[in-house]
Parts: sequence; C-alpha cells; structure tokens
Amino acid sequence: MCPITQDYGVCPHCGFVKSQYIHDDRLIKPETLLDNRYFIGKALYIDQFGASYLAFDEIMKRKIVIRQLIDNLISGYENIDNIQNLSNRTFYQFQKKERFIQFYNELSLLSEITAIPEIFTSGTADNITYAVYEYTSDRTIEDFIILNGKQNYSKTTEIIFPMIYALRELHFRNMYHGLINTRNLKMNLNNVAVMYEFPGIEINAQESDKGTDTIAHNQKNDVMNIILLILMIMTGSIKPINKNSVNIEYFKNNEILISEKLQDFMISALDSESDDDCITIDNLLNAMYENLSVDRYERQSRPPMKIPKSVYETASMLGCKIKYCTTSLEDVLSEPPFAENLTSFTKSESSDSENE
Repeated sequence: MCPITQDYGVCPHCGFVKSQYIHDDRLIKPETLLDNRYFIGKALYIDQFGASYLAFDEIMKRKIVIRQLIDNLISGYENIDNIQNLSNRTFYQFQKKERFIQFYNELSLLSEITAIPEIFTSGTADNITYAVYEYTSDRTIEDFIILNGKQNYSKTTEIIFPMIYALRELHFRNMYHGLINTRNLKMNLNNVAVMYEFPGIEINAQESDKGTDTIAHNQKNDVMNIILLILMIMTGSIKPINKNSVNIEYFKNNEILISEKLQDFMISALDSESDDDCITIDNLLNAMYENLSVDRYERQSRPPMKIPKSVYETASMLGCKIKYCTTSLEDVLSEPPFAENLTSFTKSESSDSENE
C-alpha cells in the first residue's frame, strides 16, 4: 500500500509476490474496492471470527487495516448450523453484526490509549460487516521475540504495560478482547504492544466452561493470556505454554526473576481449580506493581464539532439545522461558528426534523 514506480511483480517495500498469493474464496478478493473507498490488499490475519486485511483508504490517502466479521471461518467457539430455525439463524447473524459495530464504536472512544489503534469507522457495505482502523506496523510480538530473544522483567513491562492498562479500561466497561496471542499484537515504533484483531462479538464459553458468565469468562481469559505472554517474552519462546506446567520449578528452571507476589499470582491464576473471582486485571496490576495507583481513562468531552465548510454552507443556504456531524472530510471550519449560528452546531432537543 505504498506507491511504486514500476511493477515487477514483487513489492520493493515488503517483498510481497502477487503471483504467489493464494486467495481464499471466503475472504474479500484482493484489489476489491470496498464501499467505493477501501482498496483491499492481502489478508494479514485469520481467526475463527473473521479476517483482517491490509488496505488503502482512497479518500484519506492512508494505509489502514480492515477487520471483517465472518461467521464460522474456522470451526470453533460458535456453530450457527446448530440453529435449525431459519428465522432464528437470520436474527442471530443480524445480532452478531449489530454487536460487532457497537463494539467498535465503543472501542473508538478509547483510541487515545497507546495500546489501542485508532478506530476510524465501522459498518456494513456490499453485504460485508467491517471495521476500519489504524495501521501500526507488520511487526508482531512473535516477530519481536524471534528477533530479540528473552527479555528481563523490566523490558517486558515496558512492552506490555500500556496493553494491560488498555485491558483494564475495556474490562471496566464490560468489554474484552477475548483472543490475545503473540500474532495479533503489533509492535509500534516505541516497541510497545498494540492490540489488534478484536473479534468484537460475544464469544461463548466452550463446552467445558458452559454455565459461566460470558463477560467474566472472557475477561479472565484476557488476564491468563497476558500472564502467558509475559512468560513467553521472558523465556524468549514463541511456543504455547502449557498452563499446568507453570509452577515454582518452572520459574527456577527458566531463570524468570520476578517478585514472589507476582509469581504466586501467576501460578494461582493458571491453576484450573483457582478462584475465578481473583483472576482480574486489577489483581494482576497489584501483583506487578505493589498497589500502583493508576487513574482510569476518562473520555474528555469532545471539542466543538468541526463541520466541513461545504456542509455548513449548504445547510446555511437551505436554512437547515445540523444536529450532529461525523465525517472524515478535512475542509473543516477552523473556528466555531458565530454566536447567532450556534444552534446549527448543537444537538437539537426538538422533535421537529423538517429542516434538519
């Protein structure tokens, strides 16, 4: 998604060989122009809930990532084929799409947090439900571990603390990631992990965990995955860690130097018989930083709306009120409107929509 002077079939920026790309028919075909705006490139990541693509925003002229919601891309947590009634199945699919869009809309309010990419928009077009968000890099945590090997505790916390803080904010809002691993965490220019590939839907518990609260179950999994991530970075391993193997001997054998309090918390959290109520992001932070006081992110009230000049001039000419405006156009008014026109830029409480 960078300009090239001549096409030799191999991208000079990333080494991508177009002729060797194998397209899966369930995915968006490369070079599709989604919603008459987003030029789709190669698939970057696929999981049981959807896929992500490298893409280019033709209007804003920037490289982006497109996350697509796909039902049962890989057999896993949810099986819609078990829903026999066609009307129920259709409603179920609609519900997933609505939840996906709502999740990304809520996530966009936290985009100022370092470990969450900026969410530009989400919606449905061409029968495809998708979200558009910031491109950070191609480097994953897995790439970082392969290149740099094991890290000490201090360096590890530098990499993942913003992500733990971001998860704390998500959990506080009854949200979760639900699918954290070394391949869907990207490293930014400051070597800080940024969370990608949010499924954005309700991830039901597997058979062995049926009957548990869905949100609590997935928030607990987020915490456990963070613990496993810490251990993988500190041991320099990209192989999945068996939770049952994490005990006192494991820390000694791998020369993992952390506080006794954090070690005890990790062992307890990964124990299959541990108390689920104790496996929280706040308790993890407490074990890591000994009563560290971290303020919650409070979304600031949005600045006065910046209305594109063309929209404002058209509205003024027609005598219309602008109740609300969200746009990616950049020809905005640099200053708030004059006092006599302020009503055009505030949400109207009136039910009269004739001139809106």
